[in-house]
Amino acid sequence: MNMDARTSSGMQAEALLIWWPLLLRALVAAIFGAFTIFWQDPGPAAMAVSTGLYLVGSAAAIYLLRSRLSGPETRSKSEKSTQWLLRVNGAALAVGGLLSVMFQTPGMYVLLVATTLLVGGIVEIVLGFRHRHGSGLGRDWLITGAVNTGAALLLVLLPLFTPLAPHALLGVVGGSAIIIAVLLILAGLGYRHDAAPGADTGTGTGNGPEAVN
Repeated sequence: MNMDARTSSGMQAEALLIWWPLLLRALVAAIFGAFTIFWQDPGPAAMAVSTGLYLVGSAAAIYLLRSRLSGPETRSKSEKSTQWLLRVNGAALAVGGLLSVMFQTPGMYVLLVATTLLVGGIVEIVLGFRHRHGSGLGRDWLITGAVNTGAALLLVLLPLFTPLAPHALLGVVGGSAIIIAVLLILAGLGYRHDAAPGADTGTGTGNGPEAVN
């Protein structure tokens, strides 16, 4: 998608495309985060399946965002690179989620989920740096990427401080999911406001989207 971010109509059109994929990802993260808080004694199977569903659901939301941002006008090298990075991000989360369901031991959980979050986090950091100047979506990617990367590192370091119990492992991943949920709810609602007819995208949210190239 190639839009002139300096025009209010361009920002509004892009906001219309991206607000609900972001809210979908926020909803998935919020549900998983709530599960990790309120289920006090999950077993390995519950840990693996819930995390797998969270990762696959997040992947679906990312692929939806990629689909909304793509179009016949997506021809530049920069735009194709963004599309490719989003595909890699979604694929990493989907594969990691499916594998975590298949291998339901704490050790494999750490290996698979940490690797998945690390790959996805690095990809989103790259996307964020590419679109950080004046782009609200770029700033969102930087934060979600940093959160997932941090969660991956915490998962790897956790065995040094505590036994690999499902509740502790879910606490790390669930905590990162809650942060992502809050961020994307605020961002998605901001973009939704900017997408409304007659919205002032220059002053409505302070985090309006600009060109994603």
